[in-house]
Amino acid sequence: GKKEDASADRPARPMATWAFSPDENYFVGARQESPVAVWERKTGKVLAEWKGDGRVGQLAFSPNGRTVVFGCGTAIRLWDWKGDGKGRELGNFPDGVERLWFSPDGRWIVVAIYKEGLRIWDTESLKEGYRFKEEHSICFYPDGKRFVSLDTGTIWDVTTGEKRGQLDDCADCVALDVS
Repeated sequence: GKKEDASADRPARPMATWAFSPDENYFVGARQESPVAVWERKTGKVLAEWKGDGRVGQLAFSPNGRTVVFGCGTAIRLWDWKGDGKGRELGNFPDGVERLWFSPDGRWIVVAIYKEGLRIWDTESLKEGYRFKEEHSICFYPDGKRFVSLDTGTIWDVTTGEKRGQLDDCADCVALDVS
């Protein structure tokens, strides 16, 4: 029999931005002029495509791998690529999205907005929680309830917005940044 060429679906050019799923079975990517797509890592087959408008700058999988969040100009979109394929949008930010993260437990989305700082949303209700000015890069604690700012060394409680500690030497923060 004829052997199928699994590389036919693989992206021909490098992605402008991409991310692996937590289980590393999939990757999501986008080029400046094309839609966001999810590929099966082993076969290279395209499993789903988001055909919305706008240039995608950042991408992240939820911890369960079901949802992809991506920054698109002054908004973010949450795309349930494994479920109903629908998307939800949060937007009208004053500036562009720099980075974004899911908490390890999947409860929170954190977005770094250029010139503004961090904003946090509950992933289920999409209700905005707290804002953290002058913070632009973080590392979550494994429990998902706290994060440390890689900019200032401040340890924050995600659920209350309160300061929970301070690293004495922010040079230690560099070792935390694995993204």
